[in-house]
Amino acid sequence: MERMRQEATRGYGRLGDVLEGLKDADDRKRSGLKGLAEIDVVKTRVETACNALREVGSWERKVKDCEQMVHAGNLSEALGQLQGLKGAAGCRLGRQENGWPLSAFRVERLKRWENVTMTIADQ
Repeated sequence: MERMRQEATRGYGRLGDVLEGLKDADDRKRSGLKGLAEIDVVKTRVETACNALREVGSWERKVKDCEQMVHAGNLSEALGQLQGLKGAAGCRLGRQENGWPLSAFRVERLKRWENVTMTIADQ
């Protein structure tokens, strides 16, 4: 009987060791998953910033093209370019689409160019 009691006590001790090892492994796994989640948040922010920079580059190229067309007197092409600017800005004059926020400056600039181009075209 005493031997059985000793074996049970030893088995209980080993079971405690195994449970402690499992707890440590679980803590390491949680810590790793938390680290991965933090990395994913940073990755998402970097991707958003890259997309925003591409958007700005596209906007600037199209703005320069539109200005050149207006100065050259190619009003029909300039109007077409204004449509492209609306797409690059991700808007329909004042509305936000594709999740990109529009600055008031972009909206006002597009409206002004569209009005000027239409006025010149009507003359």
